[in-house]
Amino acid sequence: MIIVIARAFVRPEKRDDFLAAARHSVAETRKEAGNIAYDFYESQTEANRFVFVERWKSHEANKAHLQQPHVQALLQTAAECVVEMPTIEAITPAKIDMLA
Repeated sequence: MIIVIARAFVRPEKRDDFLAAARHSVAETRKEAGNIAYDFYESQTEANRFVFVERWKSHEANKAHLQQPHVQALLQTAAECVVEMPTIEAITPAKIDMLA
């Protein structure tokens, strides 16, 4: 399994454009083979700061995801909307303990 965390800080005047592209991408991504979970959240302390949290069965599934038209559209829209370069982290956990 791979966990991907992507963070983006969006310009206020581009918020609606970003949200539309993100919502579309989330809906389409959830249909992809290899996707376990995919969602995005807005910070409760900083407006327009978003975090995508993704879980994939494999690195290969995530690589295939990045080639999808809805992801390419999101990346293009995000490039026009962000204040700074987004950060994207891929985590391959050795072990996951369920705490609850």
